[in-house]
Amino acid sequence: MFKPRKKGDVSPFDFQLQANGVAISDVAGSGGFVISLADRKTRTPKVSLYACTVQDAPAAMLRWTPISTHVDTPGVYLVEVKQTRADGSVRPFPSSWYGELEIQDTLA
Repeated sequence: MFKPRKKGDVSPFDFQLQANGVAISDVAGSGGFVISLADRKTRTPKVSLYACTVQDAPAAMLRWTPISTHVDTPGVYLVEVKQTRADGSVRPFPSSWYGELEIQDTLA
């Protein structure tokens, strides 16, 4: 889902939401998107339900702009994005298992 990042890099993550390898089609009518991260080994939450913004609805492109505490600890994190649909139902992405994000330590 995401390419590895260095510890402390708060530049935005742009990503596409897909279902079965195809961009989802109901982004524009959505009630919103949030992202959560948890440590892959311990499942300890790192980021909980942090807002994502829609960059290009027809292409299902979203942006997550992390704050410093989101990317301050090297490790591998499980990633889940949740979409709140217009009817109030919640849809997780990916729909099976999780995406992953690796935060790498700096050299010095």
